[in-house]
Amino acid sequence: MSELQPNHSPTQPKLTELRMIWSPVVYEALFNEATDAIFLVDAQTLYTVDCNRRAVELYEAESKQALIAIQGHQLQRQQFTPVELEEIANTINQTGSWSQEIEYVTLKGKAFWGHLTAKQFAVEGRLINMVWITDITARKTAEVQIRASLQEKDLLLKEVHHRVKNNLHIISNLLDLQSDQITEERLLNVFNDSQNRIQAMALVHEQLYQAQDFGKVEFGDYIYRLINNLMFSYGDRMRSIHPVVEAEPTLINIETAIPCGLLINELVTNSFKHAFPEGESGEIHIQLHRDQRQKLHLRIWDDGIGLPPELEWQSSTSLGLKLVKILAKQLKAVISFDKSELGVGTSVRITFAELQHRSRF
Repeated sequence: MSELQPNHSPTQPKLTELRMIWSPVVYEALFNEATDAIFLVDAQTLYTVDCNRRAVELYEAESKQALIAIQGHQLQRQQFTPVELEEIANTINQTGSWSQEIEYVTLKGKAFWGHLTAKQFAVEGRLINMVWITDITARKTAEVQIRASLQEKDLLLKEVHHRVKNNLHIISNLLDLQSDQITEERLLNVFNDSQNRIQAMALVHEQLYQAQDFGKVEFGDYIYRLINNLMFSYGDRMRSIHPVVEAEPTLINIETAIPCGLLINELVTNSFKHAFPEGESGEIHIQLHRDQRQKLHLRIWDDGIGLPPELEWQSSTSLGLKLVKILAKQLKAVISFDKSELGVGTSVRITFAELQHRSRF
């Protein structure tokens, strides 16, 4: 049995001896076989005191001696200022670490991007910053390519909105030219209504063309411009009617903006044409707000003569009210017609949520 005793666990002195033998070997393996560049930097002078093989490769140095005894920030494309170095030192002293993405230049002049992480520890009373630098050039290159692709996509979308807007204006102008040959008032009104519907859609694309976000329309501003277009379209006939717009600044996607814009166009046009006969004066109010649950509340009311008592708007054969029904269904909206708070005129309340984006690709 005594012959087997040497195979038992070593004594404490032998453990210490093993640690003394293995520590440099393990340190050397971990340090030099690491996939990241590692620098040991004097925290006071910021000079490199040691670095691993990966650092030599990454910075295209002949040997580690070429990297030792220089300050690491001298290898950056844009070196830190003394003020920035002081701020970094303060951060490391307070938190024990610091990290940032930095563009470097190798000793042979090749640029690359690295993610730097620095941690501080003490060795025999001397503060040392251990700095890891991971090569992130491939990721940065991919990000640049993605940004360029997104910019190209934005330009294409902008061009699409611009062309759609122009084409809709051309159609509107053709209708306008054609209407010059029409003498019958009923047909002239049909042409005018069609022009206004086209202009309502064109206005959405015009605002998208001018916007920073090509998928969103600032709908408060859209309503003001839409009403101005309608007032201009009807000209002197609407001089006695005063529109009042109370619309919060609200961003709405294109899926919602076009049917909502057409809906407002139909309802306001209906008030213009039918609420104030024989040139009577009055007001048309357009209100829009978004509640805390992100529901949109649109209300359009006037102080005109109101709807005929026998009218069932949902079964009406009027093209305008048919469109209102179709557009409300498209918006998945709850819609109601009643008298305004003044006891006269018509009030239309519409509640709906913003429609979800459909995949365009």
